[in-house]
Amino acid sequence: MDEILEKMEAAAEAEYEKILAKWGVFHSAHEGYAVLLEEVEEAQEEMESLREDMKALWGKLREDAEDEAAGIAEEIYNDAMKCAAELMQVAAVCLRFINSNGKDWGR
Repeated sequence: MDEILEKMEAAAEAEYEKILAKWGVFHSAHEGYAVLLEEVEEAQEEMESLREDMKALWGKLREDAEDEAAGIAEEIYNDAMKCAAELMQVAAVCLRFINSNGKDWGR
């Protein structure tokens, strides 16, 4: 797990650098909150899709339609990857917020 976390931290930092180059620091804590909220909501939407596909998989298994299970598992895999990507953006936006804190926030 530690190795995965190290890779994820590196990926979050790389995503942060891309975001920073494109958008710069946040102009206020309110702006940072709004962008972070949007990313969290997008991650939640991907997680909801994953949950729905898990329900579909369970339904197929209850119906003894195991031949359809692999296709649904592939959808779950794709959902998980999208969710992980969205959460990586959440982490990157957090880094942007942390590193923007107090930099010309007009106070």
